Formats: sequence, C-alpha cells, structure tokens
Amino acid sequence: MSSTDVPAPPSDLTAAELADLERSVDVVFAAPIWLRREHEKLLRLAKHDCHASVAALLEARFVERNGLPDLGAGLFPSVANVEQIGRKTEVFAARLEQYPEAMILSAEAPAAIALVSGIRRPAPSIDAIALESGEFFHAGWQKLGITYALRDGIPHIVPELSARHHEGIYARGGRRAWTGAAFKGAALKADTLAVICDAFPDPNYCHWLLDWMPRFRVIQAIEPDVSKLSVFLSVPPRKFQIDFLNSLGISPDRILVGQKDGGFSENLVSARRIIGSSLTNRSFRHGLHGGGQWASNFLRQAFSVEARKPSLNIIIKRKKDRNLVFDAITAKILDDSGYQDVYLEDLDINKQVEIFSNSASVIAPHGAGLANIVFCQPGTKILEIFPVGHSTAAYFFAAHASNLAYFCAVGSRPGDQTKPNPYEYDIQVPSEIMENFLSHTP
Repeated sequence: MSSTDVPAPPSDLTAAELADLERSVDVVFAAPIWLRREHEKLLRLAKHDCHASVAALLEARFVERNGLPDLGAGLFPSVANVEQIGRKTEVFAARLEQYPEAMILSAEAPAAIALVSGIRRPAPSIDAIALESGEFFHAGWQKLGITYALRDGIPHIVPELSARHHEGIYARGGRRAWTGAAFKGAALKADTLAVICDAFPDPNYCHWLLDWMPRFRVIQAIEPDVSKLSVFLSVPPRKFQIDFLNSLGISPDRILVGQKDGGFSENLVSARRIIGSSLTNRSFRHGLHGGGQWASNFLRQAFSVEARKPSLNIIIKRKKDRNLVFDAITAKILDDSGYQDVYLEDLDINKQVEIFSNSASVIAPHGAGLANIVFCQPGTKILEIFPVGHSTAAYFFAAHASNLAYFCAVGSRPGDQTKPNPYEYDIQVPSEIMENFLSHTP
C-alpha cells in the first residue's frame, strides 16, 4: 500500500480531535503495548459511525511504516473460544475480601494505600485453563506473550492465555506470520507448556515472585506434577528465575528461551498442550491483590518455610539508589534495638528466604526486595517507606495475605539529590515515624 492509498481520516471530527487522532496513531506505532488503550480512544473519536475509517487508517499506517505487504486482513486477528478447544477448571471461587485499615505513620498518606485501606471488594474466581484439542503455539514478542490456536491453517489468538495488550504485540510482530507460514517453522517445541506471563515484560524479582510464580499453583489443578511442564521465556532467565523454577522441580532444560532479536519463528513455541490460568489476562496484578492467602502459602511451601520464632530485626539497604536516611539519634536507636543492614543484591534466593523467615521486624524503602515478606512469620512487623510522589498497594496486599503487621509512611527528599529520576532519590525518614513504629509491639 502506497502513501497515496492511505485513507483520509473521518471528516466529522473537529480540528482538535483530528490532532488527537494523529497523536494516537503515533503512540500506537511508537509503543504498541498501549495499542488497546489508544484504539479505544480512536473508536470514541470516530463517534461510532465512522470507526471503520479509523481502523483503516491504523492498518494503512502500520503497513506503510513497517514496509509490509497488504495482507488484506484487519489489524486485529480472530480469537479462539476456549470452550471449543479446551477446558476451564475453577480453582478458587469468587468472594468478597475485607482489607484492614492501613497503619499509616506519616502525615501524608500514600495515595495507593489510602484507596484500599479498610475497603471490602470482590476477589474474582480464578480458573485453570487447558488447551487440549488442536494445534497450539505460544509466542514471546516484545517480551510479552500471545497464545495461538491454529484452526484450519489460520492462527487465532486465545485472549485468556495472552498478555493484556496482546493486540499491540500482534501488530508489531505477530502479524508478520498471519498467513500461518511461520507457525509451521516454530523453532521451539514442548509437549506441555505452562503459560505464566502477563502484562509485565521481563519481570523483576517482585513481579516474578508475586505475579508469575503463584500461577503454577493454579496450573496444578490440571497438572499436579509441574516438573513435567516446560516454560517459555522470551529472554535468557536470571539466576533467581532459575532458582525459583528449581524449587518447583522444573529443571533448566525445561526452560525454553526465545531469541531477543530473532524473527517470529525464533520466538514461537509449538505445544501439544498448553496450560495456564485466568490470572494471565486479568486487570489486577497478581493473586495476592485479591487477598489470596493461597498464593502466599504456595510460595512458602515451595521453599519449605517452617514455623519458627523470629529473632532478627533488619533494614533493607540498596546498593544503587532509594536508600533510607536517618538522623543520628534515630540511627543510634535502631542500632541499639539490634537492627541489621541487609543488602539483598548480595544474597541468593535461599538466603533471602532464610533471613525473612527469621525476621521479627523489617524496615525498607519501597522496592522489589519487599516481595520477600511473603516468607515472614505471621505477625512480623513491616514498615514500607515510600518516596515522595509514588505509592503502590502491592505489599499492603501481600502483607494482608500473609497475616503480617503492615505499616507504611511517605518520607521526604534529602536536599542533596542529584539523580535525574526522582524515583531514585534517597528517602529521609523523620524521627517521629520511626518512634511511632518502634513503639508498636507485635
């Protein structure tokens, strides 16, 4: 398709709407992960009666910018109905989850915590999903994942086992294989593939532990012996990922790795059977966000965490950025109270589990290392200090699911910060916050 064939934008839009349309199209192709959000905006701009013109404009722009032939198909592929090619098994029923009132120790409340403190909200049911009738493929593209069912030689996306924003992944890479030719040349093969991906690309320690790993507990409803499963990662695994999978009995030879800069077929797995969970395409981040004690229990069992009386008081330190800064008097009080500095970057996963399972009190800046609180004993005191302007309820949920005493506060910025990203600034902790925290007994 040549540039002269690009359809004109809808004529009934105002100049401002036309400008917004062009910006949205630019965003779609600069960062396709946001394609769903932008596409919805484009449909709204199109005022419903001319959205076909918007879709045609997107399609033409994609073909034009990527130098692809016009395949004569729409921008979005067909989808496969799970009930026709597999089965769902309810593992955890829907319920209402009551969250506790957050113990906020600063005058400023972390915004994300304030939103969920003391509320009662639905936790949806969680299903295990197995695709067992047909030809199945899983593609890692842009570090995210799409699951396909090949039907009559044509690939159909299975949304329930594909990361959110899968249309964007498809538009950037998967569409090159829309004729089905690349599927016949899949570089990787598995008997039974576990799909544990979600909307978080290349997960860090926190998201791997809290988002990805608990999905194996759901998958066990269909395949109890997870050591028989293969797992696809679109980039080479980090050591902590290998260690976590080993804890479940999944050996390194069952980790299938795509080529980061390879073509579509080099990042495609052919599987006789694919198993995943309804967590894959959910809008919340992980099972613990639903108050899922099952997820916390599963992780503790995977690392054989036993009940014990904890004896350590620890302060999590970071080697690069976002460290806690105490005044001299507070620092001495913490030292006299037996608090020890711990650098998690220096420790393997088993040592981290050992330390947190033996900690009676944990003080930390917001960061991935706090995911380890799921290994703490019930009743352990947790204090999470947020930097100015940032908050998340992830560890509030994890603490609730693990029966921990969770406290939080917003720190302040020391005056000598020079890092370009404010999120990396160290965090000054006012003495009154620490006094309040230390006065609480488990």
